[in-house]
Amino acid sequence: MISQPDALASWEPFLRLFPDADLVAALAPLAQRLDAALGPMRTRDRVDEGDPDGFSDIGRRGPYERLLLSEWLLADEAPDEFLRRAAMGEHGFLQLARRTRTGGRISFALFDAGPSQIGGPRIAHLALLIVLARRAEAAKARFRWAILQKPDQEATVGLTESSIRALLLARTSAAPTAEMWDKWRARAAAQSDVDDFWAIGGERLARFAAHDGAASVLVRDELGLETSEISAHVHRPGRADSHVQLLLPPDAICARLLRDPFAAAVATPTQARPNMAPASNLLFTPSGGKLIARAQGGGLIAYPVPNSPRSGPGYPKIYQHPARQKILAAGRIGKAYVIVTRPATDALLVYCLGGKNGNVAAGGYPLDAKYQGTIDTISDAPLLPCFAEPHANPEGSRLIIALPRNSAGPRRLSIAHLHRDGKGAAYVSQRYSNGVFLAARGARDRIIYGLEVTNGWSVAIVGSERTPHEITGRPDAQSQGLFEGYGADLVDARSVLIAAHVGDEEWTALTRNGMIALRSWPDFRVVGVIAQHDNPLPALVLLEPGARRLRVQGPNQSHALPFTNAPIEHVTVSHAAATIAYSTTDGEVFIYSLEHQAVLYQLAPNGSSS
Repeated sequence: MISQPDALASWEPFLRLFPDADLVAALAPLAQRLDAALGPMRTRDRVDEGDPDGFSDIGRRGPYERLLLSEWLLADEAPDEFLRRAAMGEHGFLQLARRTRTGGRISFALFDAGPSQIGGPRIAHLALLIVLARRAEAAKARFRWAILQKPDQEATVGLTESSIRALLLARTSAAPTAEMWDKWRARAAAQSDVDDFWAIGGERLARFAAHDGAASVLVRDELGLETSEISAHVHRPGRADSHVQLLLPPDAICARLLRDPFAAAVATPTQARPNMAPASNLLFTPSGGKLIARAQGGGLIAYPVPNSPRSGPGYPKIYQHPARQKILAAGRIGKAYVIVTRPATDALLVYCLGGKNGNVAAGGYPLDAKYQGTIDTISDAPLLPCFAEPHANPEGSRLIIALPRNSAGPRRLSIAHLHRDGKGAAYVSQRYSNGVFLAARGARDRIIYGLEVTNGWSVAIVGSERTPHEITGRPDAQSQGLFEGYGADLVDARSVLIAAHVGDEEWTALTRNGMIALRSWPDFRVVGVIAQHDNPLPALVLLEPGARRLRVQGPNQSHALPFTNAPIEHVTVSHAAATIAYSTTDGEVFIYSLEHQAVLYQLAPNGSSS
C-alpha cells in the first residue's frame, strides 16, 4: 500500500486502488480541485419517518399507552400529585426510535462516453469518479454510476478496480441524445432514494441536465501548443457555478491512466507456426507500426506492433517476392514493403510488396563494375534498412540502402543510392563507400549517416541545410560502437538519439542540448539506446550475461525486462516510440514498451510462452 501525505489521508481508501505512486501523484491534485468545486453532498434528516426501531428516550409528551410505569404507580399512591403533573405537563413518556433517512441516500453519476470526451476528459472522468465516491461515503450515502450511452444496462455500484476499468473501456462513437437522457432520468425518478444526480460530459449532456434542473460537470479539452489542459464547469441548481482549469499530467502518465492504470494488462502470446519465426535480425519500420525480418522460407515477415497490451495481438504476415532470392535490404515506404535483392553480381532488384507505392520504381538497377567488388554476398549478412530519399525526384525512384562491404570490422557498410532518371534509366551510385552506415530515417528532410574517420567514428545528420551535429567515438567489436534509438524530447522531432562508445564502460549520447555521459555495466553488452518522455536523461539498453534478459540502464533509472526462456539473439530499438523488440534462439519474438512497462506483443512459434 502506498503511504499518503497527511493532506491526502482521507483519500487513501480510494487512491490505494492504484498500485503506482506516479499515478496517485498525478490523480490526487485533480481530485482535490474537483472536490472543492463540487462541494460536500447536501443531506437533511427526515424525522418522524421510517419504521419504529425500539425506544430512544423519555419525553414530556406522548400517548398514555407509552406512559412510564412509575407514573402509573404515582396514580395509585398519590392521585392528586398524578393530576397535578398531568396538568403541568410533567409526565414522562417513552419516545419511539425510528430509522432515520438521509436526504442523499443515493448519489448517482451519469458519464458521457462519447467522442467529445475521448482523451484528456477521460482523465477528468476518472478523477470525478473518485471524488463522487468519496463524497457519497462522507454523507453516508450509497454511490452508483452509469454510462449515458448504455441506458439498458444496470448502474455500477461503488468504486472498485473493476468499475474503474469499466469506465475507461466504455468509450463509444455515439454522441449523447435526448432519448438516452430521458431514459436515465425516468429510471432515476422511479427511485425515490436518488437525491443527488450528476451529469458528467460534453456540452450536449450539460444542456440536457440544465433543462431538467440537474447538476452537471461540463468537461472540455482545452487544446494548446505548450500545455495540455482540461476545464471543468460545475453547475449546481440553487448554487453559484464554479469553473476549474486542470493541468494534465505528462503524456506517458496519461497513457498509463487511460490504458492500464493497474499495470495488469498482459499481451496474449500469439501461437504461430514455426515458419513465422524470424530468420534474421529485426527492424522497425520508420513509423514504428511494424517490425520486419527475413522469413524462414524466404520473403519478408511483418509483425504488428500493438498500441498497448490491451490491443489485439494480431498475426504476422509473410510477403513473398517472385525471385525468392535473399533480401539484402527492406523497408516500408508508403503502403508498400520495399525489398532489395541481388539476383546477379552486376545488378540489384527492387520489389514493392503488399501495396502500391508511386514514389518507388520497382525493377532492376545495374551495378557499376567499380562497385561490384565492394558488396559482400555472405549468407549471414544482416537485414539492412531501405528508405526513400527525402524530396526525391518526382520522375523516378531514389532509394537509400545499406550494402554489406567486403571488409572486416563491425557494421562496415556502404551507402547506395538507387536512381531512375527522367528517361527511366536505372543506375546505382555509392556515397561514403569507405564509411560505416548507421541508420537512415525517412522523416521528411533528414537522413542519418555514419562516417568512419581516421581515429574513431563521426555521425552526421544530413539532408537538411542545417549544420550537421557530430559525435565521435571508438568502434568496438563487441558493442559495435554506435547505436541509434528513440529520442523522445531529447532530440529534434525529425532526428533520433545516438550513442557512441568512447572507452571501457563509458558511452556518450548526442542530444539537441549537447552530450550526455552514459555508463554501461561490466560483462553487460550494449545493444541500444533509448529515451522516454517523462525522463530527462537517456539510457542504454543492456543485454545481461547469459543473454536471458534486457535491462534499461541510465543515470536516473534501472529497469529490467522480463526473463526469456531462451537466449536473446537479436535486439532493435524503435525510432518512433520507447519500444524495444527482441527475438530468442528458439524463435520467440517480443515487443516491449517502456511507456507501459509491459510486453505489447509476444510470438511463440513453437507453442511456448514465457
